Amino acid sequence: MNRSHFGIGILIGMGFGITSGVSWDYLESADYSAIKFKQKNPQAATIWIVTKAPIWVSIKKVDGLKAKKFKFGTFPKRQGTYILPGSHVLTIEFANFDPDVSKNPKPIRRTFSEMNVNLEPRQDYLLQYDVNSGQYSLVEGIPQD
Repeated sequence: MNRSHFGIGILIGMGFGITSGVSWDYLESADYSAIKFKQKNPQAATIWIVTKAPIWVSIKKVDGLKAKKFKFGTFPKRQGTYILPGSHVLTIEFANFDPDVSKNPKPIRRTFSEMNVNLEPRQDYLLQYDVNSGQYSLVEGIPQD
């Protein structure tokens, strides 16, 4: 195998990894169902979540159905969810990890909560979690930096 075939093999392999849903932390990635959902529903609102270790917050379900999530950026951990405008019930997961465990961390505490939201078309929101009160809030805006 000459070098050009080897390089093509690497690119094909990387392309297969990305298209098969494998994501690396240094690449922006998306769940293809989320991309298709946004293409079919350009009026969808976006809820952005930015968390810092050892905290993890994630929207698991919207009205009982799997959320249309995507990841963006590298550190801190960031994700977004596309949702049609209107009133919805979000199922949100909160996890707190042991900061001393860097390899295969397991959550120390994991809870699920529900939150009622009313979303406007094409609007961006930030889902925030207050560690002291244990409360979620949804505010208009996009992640900064």
